Amino acid sequence: MSTSDSDDSGSVQSIRRRIAANRRAALTVVASGCLTLPLLVPMVCAWFGVERTLPAWPQLILASIVQFGMGARFYRAAYEELRDVLRGASHGVLRGVLRGVLRTRAGDADLLVTLGTSAAWGLSAYQMWAHPGETGHADFAVPAVVITLVLLGKWLESRAKRQTTAAVRALNALRPERARVRIEGVEREVAIGEIQVGMVVMVQPGERVPVDGVLLEGETEIDASLIAGESVPVAKHPGDLITAGALNGAGLLSIETRAIGAETMLSHIVRQVESAQVEKAPIQCQVERVSTVFVPVILGIALATLLGWLWYGAGAETAILNAVAVLVIACPGALSLAAPSAIMVGTGIAARHGVLFKNVQALEIAHRISVVAFDDTAASAFALNPPEGVATVEGIEAAVEALRDMGVDSVMLTGNNEGSATLAAPASDIDASRAQALPEDEARIVAQLKSGGRVVAMVSDGIGAASALAAADIGIAIAGGADIAMDAADITLMRSDPMQVVAAIDVSRRTYRKVVQNLRWTFVYHLIGIALAALGWLNPMAAGAAMAFCGVSVISNALLLRRWQPRLP
Repeated sequence: MSTSDSDDSGSVQSIRRRIAANRRAALTVVASGCLTLPLLVPMVCAWFGVERTLPAWPQLILASIVQFGMGARFYRAAYEELRDVLRGASHGVLRGVLRGVLRTRAGDADLLVTLGTSAAWGLSAYQMWAHPGETGHADFAVPAVVITLVLLGKWLESRAKRQTTAAVRALNALRPERARVRIEGVEREVAIGEIQVGMVVMVQPGERVPVDGVLLEGETEIDASLIAGESVPVAKHPGDLITAGALNGAGLLSIETRAIGAETMLSHIVRQVESAQVEKAPIQCQVERVSTVFVPVILGIALATLLGWLWYGAGAETAILNAVAVLVIACPGALSLAAPSAIMVGTGIAARHGVLFKNVQALEIAHRISVVAFDDTAASAFALNPPEGVATVEGIEAAVEALRDMGVDSVMLTGNNEGSATLAAPASDIDASRAQALPEDEARIVAQLKSGGRVVAMVSDGIGAASALAAADIGIAIAGGADIAMDAADITLMRSDPMQVVAAIDVSRRTYRKVVQNLRWTFVYHLIGIALAALGWLNPMAAGAAMAFCGVSVISNALLLRRWQPRLP
């Protein structure tokens, strides 16, 4: 089996696993809801003045199935967390437990859900045992409803996450499964995995190009909007490069294969987007460091709530319910989603428009760019015209003006003499230029530009600019240039258009803004909710609904990034 075949097979299996997991999660939510509904009927009827009671034993059975069956995932996760806590006992029991608790991760919401619902279920079971035959004392609806709402919230979050990966799925869908090749003048259809470098591939009008290659025969216009973000079809003539996934227009094409499978530009794009979406941004790491003390603090607040209400003179039932509400509303699920959800959407929509972020660090740092240094070849978008020894740049003026509107300065590094460079700067609307900048000097110039704490981006496509790209805070390479430049860069632009630099900075700023919005909203939401629960103004069921709503709100806010469009020249 070839590499491309194994990649495709793995991708299909991964998709099938995700579909199966989604179905199981949906069935679990439905089953939990059906079992919880009878427990809610008496409560709903009471709102309308109708007395309907469900015997205690059926309540116990239904609630127990939800608690320990549908909610088994929370117990498994809590067990893993407690096991990690107790592993530190070799340093002394108390010291080890404290060390383990402080090392609790941001995703440990399951521990809070487990403690809260278990306490509510235990309280109802005790009331049933202490007051046999009196159904009014047992209230198993609270833990069952909380479990159901948490499961619903997690399912909605996972569904929203799948929507954020639409860009990757759309790119994967561009890969044809079969293609026609011409061998010794004879055409035959083969699987993609059978194509080798050097083979001639025939592409009919309206078909997707299956490989990266050079156009040998035919003329056409191709639609590469999903790959390079081109808004209009691009004319192609013999000798031009064509990438896999592009949609052929009206021409019959013969393409000599240069790259197949995992080596195509399309596969490179998919890998880069997937990599950026699963990594953690620096701001997310900071949130997780804050969250290391979140769970212990919440446990302390819940204990204080319990003891405070008992000291105040409230009954054990009221004290426990208020403590349970604190545990439920404090579940940090939304906090752990605040950064990843926005990052997944931001990197996906950027890729749709031809801007590839190598990692999430680049996505986060790019919003602070204050200076963009253009290599003269990149600045010209391969349109540098030196009439009478004066370098002028075509197509960069809408870009430089847009950068200036964003508070970003522009500098052009050129190998021309000082006089030509001085004249070129105003002609192209560049703020400044550095003349006689040989490739070996560009890294030094970039270091000088970084003085004073400025964040510098270097834009180039040449092989000699690799060191300058690496020296900059953000290196931006243009696809189709030297491979070493793209390897050294943090951002790859799929089109040689200076406006793509503007788009990269803009989408970074929009994404970072969403991350900050999500974090602020989540922290404020938790602070208010915890206070209300501790004061007894938020019961566990309402806390569970509020917690689920917070997670869905964070995802929904991140999904608004899908409306982003790059600025037009």
